[in-house]
Amino acid sequence: MKEDIKSSLLMGTIFAAFMSVFYIFNGGIVTGIITGILSGIVYALIFSLFVKMLRKNLSKRIVSIRNELKAKHAIAYDDVANYRVGRKVVGGWLFLTDTDLLFKMHNPKMQKYECTIPLASIEEVTSYKNCGRFFRGLSIKTKNGTTERFVVRELTIWIGKIDDAIYVN
Repeated sequence: MKEDIKSSLLMGTIFAAFMSVFYIFNGGIVTGIITGILSGIVYALIFSLFVKMLRKNLSKRIVSIRNELKAKHAIAYDDVANYRVGRKVVGGWLFLTDTDLLFKMHNPKMQKYECTIPLASIEEVTSYKNCGRFFRGLSIKTKNGTTERFVVRELTIWIGKIDDAIYVN
C-alpha cells in the first residue's frame, strides 16, 4: 500500500512538471503552474485507481497459484517479480518453496515463460545492477552453468531467504 502511494505521488509529480512546462508556454506562468499541478493530481488519482484495479485482478490469479503450490510444497517466501528471458522482461510472481525457486507469469495467455530452479542445483545467489544503475536484480547461478535473472522488490530479503533455504537443503 505504501509503495502504491509513493508510486502514484512520483508519477503525479513527474506528470505535473511536464504539464506545467507545457501550459507555461501556452498560457503563461500562473496558468501553467496551476494547470500543471491540477493535471498532476488528476493523473496521480487515475494512476492509483488503475494500480488498485490491477492488483485486485492479479491477486485472484496469485491466490489460485499459491493454493496450487501449497498443496505440493511449503512456500517460504513469495512476491512480485520480473523474469529476464534474453532481452525480454516478463512480469509475474516468484515463489521460494521448500524444494524450488519458481517463477509464474501474471498472464499465461500470452507466451508462457515459467522457470523452476531446484534449490539443490543453485550454486550462487547474487545481486546485479538492473539497467546498469540499480541493485534490484537477483542473479541465480546454477551448478550446470546457467544464470537466471529476476528483478525483485526486496532484494536483500530474497538473497537471505534463498541462502537459508539452500543451507537447509
